Amino acid sequence: MLNIQNKYVGTIINERFNYTKYDHSGSYSSATFDEEKQAMNREIIDNIYSSAYVNHHNGLLNRSLQNNIQDGHRLDAFLEYGNYFKFKKNSDGFDYNFSGQYMEDKSDLFKNYTINYGKESVPAYNQNNYFRQPNKSYTLQGKIGYMFYINEDNYIQPEYYFTHQTRDKNSQRYLLDRLEDEGVFGSLPANYMSVLDTDNSFTSRYQDNTHQISVRINHWTKRFAFTVTPKVYIFDQSLDYTRGGIRYPIKRNTTSFALAPWTEMTYNFAFKDDPFIGKKATQNIRLSYLITPRTPDLAYLVPIKDAIDPMNIYEGVENLKNEYFHRIELTWNLKPKNAFNNALMLGYHITENMFTRGYNYDSKTGVRTIRSYNTDGNWNRFVNNTLSWQFGSKKQFALSSISRAEQSHMSDMIGIDAENPTKFTVKNWFLTENLKLDWQLGKQKLGLRADVIWRDTRSARKDFTPFQATTLNYGLTGMFKLPANFGISTDLTCYTRRGYADNALNTTDIVWNARLSYTAFKGSWIFMLDGFDILNQLSNVTYGVNAQARTVTYTNVLPRYAMLHIQYKLNIQPKKR
Repeated sequence: MLNIQNKYVGTIINERFNYTKYDHSGSYSSATFDEEKQAMNREIIDNIYSSAYVNHHNGLLNRSLQNNIQDGHRLDAFLEYGNYFKFKKNSDGFDYNFSGQYMEDKSDLFKNYTINYGKESVPAYNQNNYFRQPNKSYTLQGKIGYMFYINEDNYIQPEYYFTHQTRDKNSQRYLLDRLEDEGVFGSLPANYMSVLDTDNSFTSRYQDNTHQISVRINHWTKRFAFTVTPKVYIFDQSLDYTRGGIRYPIKRNTTSFALAPWTEMTYNFAFKDDPFIGKKATQNIRLSYLITPRTPDLAYLVPIKDAIDPMNIYEGVENLKNEYFHRIELTWNLKPKNAFNNALMLGYHITENMFTRGYNYDSKTGVRTIRSYNTDGNWNRFVNNTLSWQFGSKKQFALSSISRAEQSHMSDMIGIDAENPTKFTVKNWFLTENLKLDWQLGKQKLGLRADVIWRDTRSARKDFTPFQATTLNYGLTGMFKLPANFGISTDLTCYTRRGYADNALNTTDIVWNARLSYTAFKGSWIFMLDGFDILNQLSNVTYGVNAQARTVTYTNVLPRYAMLHIQYKLNIQPKKR
């Protein structure tokens, strides 16, 4: 990155180039039941059709096993150039910026499905697929702006942005299980080209030309300041999608109004030195309002049925509206002389026409048919207080607190069997407190922390079970300078969750992490040894509940490890400055 500035001219040149070669493999096991199962793990799911686990068959809808092998590469190249000019005769300024980015992701994916329905031990699906996925995209962006200074406290800044994006996404699917000799999983048989699945292979080119026109108006006085930035988006989008020999052209042109994040009003009503002549405000109140539009993914509008994953069938829809996110926040800031800061915020966030991936659920097989929808009734409102305070004879203690009360309504679309998906709302209450106390004693530092989250989740849907749950995390942190250029930092935290209907979520984990460091050659070399989850308490599977009260499972986590870092600092000073 090159950044050159003087009083009247500035130039920036920024470049980035990343290349990644990857080789991934993984296996996944899942089962769906129509009744609550308290004792379930991967071993049971993998062997559920064996005689040893007959007592787990009750309520079984399906069992799915999957193995993946994927290798490929990613390429990311970026270049940016910009200039800024300030005129000598007045304070006006002119700037422009251009950038370009090229991204490439090409991979070969082998995927093996085995799916059983109900108690039938013979698989309904046993597929061995190979996917060739060459994807690439490029983006060009340009911006031009001019700043008109009325006086030193007032200016008007019109700006124009243009973005062009072209994205090629392709996927060829080969049904290797149809060959007499499938070969070894993860390698291609000689005649794999003969089993191309044209109905489930596709090519697509997405193009987007977006224009943004905005005007920032700024006014500032001793006590009052406001900035308003109306913005207009003009979206010109197209998708040329071909699947099974059939072409599906989609074109979409829309215009949206927005307010940029720096639309706000601030009033200062107290100052550090004097209410009238002091320079630094110690109390102010700020009101901000943001409107952000988002357009739907045109791939959701392609009128096809995608059943490559037999358990999750995706259907296109005819039309989706643009989504609009509104953020309104009122903040009172208090910053007196005595190292005490406090900020109280009232907030209201609402999303119009929120994009939702709803589904229809087949209670006999566990198969979901997924579609996109626009939903209303998605909002959250909150009060948040942030406090920080340094105290003690040498300001050696630091206390921080974040307190929050929040209410949210999140909508979803779900249907059962022949029932069409209908909107239902999940209502959440959250109470949160984050406390932290640090003690600085010379070069040593010791800290205490405690975080608590209480939630109440309910819905009017008949099959929804309301719950109240608590998450409590508390522990110790420390950073210590030792003799002979050694140092140690550590944290010990207890994570507890209680109140969830699923016992897999009600956990207690004590996690200890530590780092031992050694500095050599006047700080030029630093050696660090990290130990994560030293007590081996974490699992490689974690669980959570999102705003719609769905249970989400994340896998492929590395729970326990040790890592050695070696860092070298090179600092070359010029002989003449």
